[in-house]
Amino acid sequence: MKVNLSEPVIRRVLTKFTNAGAKSNCPFCKGRMIASVSPGERIILLQGMYTGLRATVSDQPGWSEDEFLVHFDNDAEDTLTRVGYKRDKFAYFPIARIPDWLCHLSIDDLSAIEEIFTSHYTKFFDHSKKEELVQCIVATDRNRAQQTTSSLKHRHLADSHRTWLSARAQSKFL
Repeated sequence: MKVNLSEPVIRRVLTKFTNAGAKSNCPFCKGRMIASVSPGERIILLQGMYTGLRATVSDQPGWSEDEFLVHFDNDAEDTLTRVGYKRDKFAYFPIARIPDWLCHLSIDDLSAIEEIFTSHYTKFFDHSKKEELVQCIVATDRNRAQQTTSSLKHRHLADSHRTWLSARAQSKFL
C-alpha cells in the first residue's frame, strides 16, 4: 500500500484510522502501530508468502533501520528472515483478542481487504486522488462481481457434473 505520509492531512487521517482500529482490537491496526521490536518478542505475519507463520525476533540486526531479523518456528536454527516495518504486515503473537466483528476469512484475504479499505480511506482525504479513488471503487466492485459470477458458474458446473456422475452410476446398477 502506497500512502503519501509526507502529506500532513493523510498522516493525520491514517493515524486516526489506525488508532480507532487498534481500540477495536484490529490486528492489522495494532500491527501498523509497532515502531520497533526487541529480541525474543514473538510476532505473526499477516501478509504475503509467510502469512500466518509465527516467529521470534532475533538479536541480530537487520540490513537497515527499517527491518529486523526473525527466526520462524520450524525453520532450521541458523535460518533468519528479514522483516520490514514498512514493507511487511505483522502483529505481536499471540493476538490478544480476535474481535467479534472480524470476518471469518483467511488472514491473507483479510489483509487484502484491509489494504484496499485503508487505501480508499486515505485517498478520500487526498484531494489530488479523488479520480483515482472513484476508479478504485469501481474496479473493486467489478472485480468482486466477476469473482462472484465466476464462482457461481464454477459451482453450477461442478453440481451439474456431480449430478451427471450420480445418474450415470445409478443407471449402471439398475
